Amino acid sequence: MALTPKQKLCIELMLSTNKSYGLIAQELSINPNTITTWLKNDEFNDVLDRGIKRRFNGMALAAQKRLEHLINSNNEAVALGAVKEVLSKAGYDAVQKQEILETTITVTMVDD
Repeated sequence: MALTPKQKLCIELMLSTNKSYGLIAQELSINPNTITTWLKNDEFNDVLDRGIKRRFNGMALAAQKRLEHLINSNNEAVALGAVKEVLSKAGYDAVQKQEILETTITVTMVDD
């Protein structure tokens, strides 16, 4: 079953505004419980999830560009943090090594 125009508009408002479900319901002239019911609908959720993923993909590109800018920062701490983040996301996590030294003490008891 295809989504209704109000359901599609509801999803668009959920993705593009910071409005509460109550305000969205008011704008759509529906009861706020209707949105709660729609959120239990698999098709509604699938369309909403695809919209969320599209938005995140767009933000990922902006984040990548920002990281490229930060890598070239004059602030060494900022540049290093950006480099670590990029390397981590590429699967090159830094490995922290600890060297453990073992000390053995031998005690000899001598009778007087």
